[in-house]
Amino acid sequence: GAQEFVVPTRLAGQFYSLVQSPQQFKQLLMVGGLDRYFQIARCYRDEGSRPDRQPEFTQLDIEMSFSNREGVLSLVQELLEYCWPEHLDRPPTSYPRMTYRQAMEDYGTDKPDTRFSMKLQNVSDLVRFDDESKLRAFSSRPDCTVRALVVPGGGFYRLLLQNQEAHLTSLKSKLQNAARRQFPLTRLISCSSSPGAHWRDQLAGIFSADCVKALEESLDVHQEDALLLGVGSEQQVLELMGRTRVELADQLESRGLRVRESGFHFLWVVDFPLFVAREGALESTHHPFTHPHPE
Repeated sequence: GAQEFVVPTRLAGQFYSLVQSPQQFKQLLMVGGLDRYFQIARCYRDEGSRPDRQPEFTQLDIEMSFSNREGVLSLVQELLEYCWPEHLDRPPTSYPRMTYRQAMEDYGTDKPDTRFSMKLQNVSDLVRFDDESKLRAFSSRPDCTVRALVVPGGGFYRLLLQNQEAHLTSLKSKLQNAARRQFPLTRLISCSSSPGAHWRDQLAGIFSADCVKALEESLDVHQEDALLLGVGSEQQVLELMGRTRVELADQLESRGLRVRESGFHFLWVVDFPLFVAREGALESTHHPFTHPHPE
């Protein structure tokens, strides 16, 4: 479904197209009885550049007949082990697995960066029954969820001590604006301590004292930590908090604070749904040509 690079010919209305991926040819091989096909293929796609997709790239294209999930996973792991550059530390020969639901619950994305913790935590039950909450219009709705993100180790606090409060204010504003613009059914609350204030005081203006105490105990938040809460519809909150988690890690590392571990943390995300509901319609989680899960 990607846009192609086209080159006009001398004949009006006729074009050459740079190849994307040799779909029809490899599928004919599968129909003809071959059990597997490999090709190192150069692909061209006329799309905007993204970290995970460039206009021109080289891929190892694989097609397998009469296989299953275990066969595909095993083959790819063996290929990576065989092709791995000698000057790099080798990753584990067996990659851990994580279900799609677990990835969304803990990381807010189906492509989790597990090189740092800062997992999302579900505190919906602690907030939903707080009668004094200023967000009761949100939190009392049946489809509402509340997810918490704790930035441990005093990253925000240390930046404040380094006189970078303006940078943190700009970062918080950026996250709030992104929440309002891209996730209209959510609210993002960010709290952090400074030498003269405590994050608990900021929450006290939103939740009851009992709710604030319950959040502190459940999340094990310390004075020098930062706390972010996403409130709203589950799908949007998870996506918002997942993006916020990565953005915070990037920003802290750009200011000289180490957040991620070194090395490669490969994993498989399995058991994803074929479709997700988005804006009142069904949307393919990956693409419409995915094999259903056997049940």
